[in-house]
Amino acid sequence: MLKLTRLEGGREFPAEWPHVFARQRTTGPDRLVIAPREEPLDVLCSLARFTGPEYFLLYVLLTPRGSTKSGRYQSPPLKLEGIEGFIEEFRRCLTEDARHQLWIGSTEGRGTLVYEEHGLIYAYGPLEKFERSLIERGLRPGTFEIPSPHSHHFHLAYDADVEELLDRWEWKRTELQPGDSG
Repeated sequence: MLKLTRLEGGREFPAEWPHVFARQRTTGPDRLVIAPREEPLDVLCSLARFTGPEYFLLYVLLTPRGSTKSGRYQSPPLKLEGIEGFIEEFRRCLTEDARHQLWIGSTEGRGTLVYEEHGLIYAYGPLEKFERSLIERGLRPGTFEIPSPHSHHFHLAYDADVEELLDRWEWKRTELQPGDSG
């Protein structure tokens, strides 16, 4: 199942990323935008190692289905093993469905990683360490564009997974923020 497709000539094709990263300026701190060709959640976890030792997850449900409710769901404090276990359990849902984002944040403010609905990763924090790690994983500095037009896919097959995910902990829920996509 695909999270994102590009539209061309009235047909849909898989959207594929070129395995690159780029530094971007923002109104706040600089960040990296990362377009991994494969295993984006493994990339996410490898970068999280530089921001620990304690984390929180922020599950951002942009497009609810069934009985779920949109919003930002923050986990209790976690160790990296807890995050990796959560990601492994819900890997297919997180990588194949575009209804959500997954953020990993340092409880001590050392960095934030955002895996967003297009399959891209935004990394805030120790950018030089992130860049070295990405190069070791075979990513290279480069450019890319989100295909236009494109389609996000929300799969009925993952509705139960999202409900199970939201039952995992006592998440602290807040409303979506103006900058959240969706």
